Amino acid sequence: MTSFSPIRPDAGSDAARGWSEILQQLQGEIPMLADEFVDEISDKDWYVQYRIASSDLRTTATETLELHIARLLGAPEPPQSLGHLERLATRRAQQGVPLPSLLRAMRLDFRILLHRLQAIADEAGVTLAADHATLVLDTVEAHIDALRDAYQDAAISLDVHSDEYRSRIVARLFSDDPLTENDIDFISSRLGLRTHANYEVIAAVGDAIPSLMKRYGTDERVFIFQSMHAVVLFREQAVPGKWRREAGGRGGYVGDVSGVAGIPHAVQVALEIAQHVPSKPIIFATERDVWATAARKHMARVFPRHSAHIRNTLQELPESDRSLILECTREYMRTGSVKVTSERLYCHRNTVIKRLKTFFDVTGYDPTVPRDAAWIYISLSS
Repeated sequence: MTSFSPIRPDAGSDAARGWSEILQQLQGEIPMLADEFVDEISDKDWYVQYRIASSDLRTTATETLELHIARLLGAPEPPQSLGHLERLATRRAQQGVPLPSLLRAMRLDFRILLHRLQAIADEAGVTLAADHATLVLDTVEAHIDALRDAYQDAAISLDVHSDEYRSRIVARLFSDDPLTENDIDFISSRLGLRTHANYEVIAAVGDAIPSLMKRYGTDERVFIFQSMHAVVLFREQAVPGKWRREAGGRGGYVGDVSGVAGIPHAVQVALEIAQHVPSKPIIFATERDVWATAARKHMARVFPRHSAHIRNTLQELPESDRSLILECTREYMRTGSVKVTSERLYCHRNTVIKRLKTFFDVTGYDPTVPRDAAWIYISLSS
């Protein structure tokens, strides 16, 4: 990995303070700059032929700009930037983008950033010093060198014949462009897939990735694609749910996918599931495992005051009482049975009824009423 340690202007100088303010304004404009990059590169014949999804281009541009500006500021790199160059290089190599085209696209990204940097300086009446220009050029060249090294490492790890070609064909499944029937037939024939068979998909994140790559990286039955923040694996389904249980790890699983045409959507679902899995799962999660957590996060955006009401009102109780009432309510929500709840918690059924009533008195939501129970179940999901 290339080391980034360019010389910066004296941090105490007026020039350095003006430089810092310009870069901070530039940080706030990253989404606009990323959109400009996507618009420009979408018109470039030398890149558009590789059919890179616009969402992929936008995310990559955003992460690149965030990383570059952080380095110009001398600030800690954003957490999401960890491994950014390696992920980008691997993904583009899989998608069949040649190194010269990738570096050309990266320079376009930087050119957009530099033009806006100069425009902000002009608007503020600030003259950029020579050492600022040197800092920018040094940082850009270091970034380009690191990307070149990462791409070459990725190219070595791919079989320059069969594996690379297989990866390129797999990547075509995940283009933003709608897949035609001819596309599906072409992809299926090249990968040896049965067009109308059932498939299963895993989106692995975190610690699950190395173990799955070790286990399935050379398995001809398993197809692998490097997504932005996960590794996607899919294969023809044999026994429903078996792969989910035998693979194990952190991420999302979707089975019973109907045909090759259904794989791209199933991957999106698996990636969404992966965003909501517990920190230490035993097996890969399904929609059924995470729907309440996903719903709670969605409601927190749409109905923030309403969705927080139950948790906030419960905080008014003493901790010992709150713990007992939450334990009782969660157990009751699993079965809807006072009898089973009392048996599992080793307490009298009247105690269960009393605790459920206390929950209602405090929150205004009754766990025994289905409409209220839905809100409670979602609000208490972790």
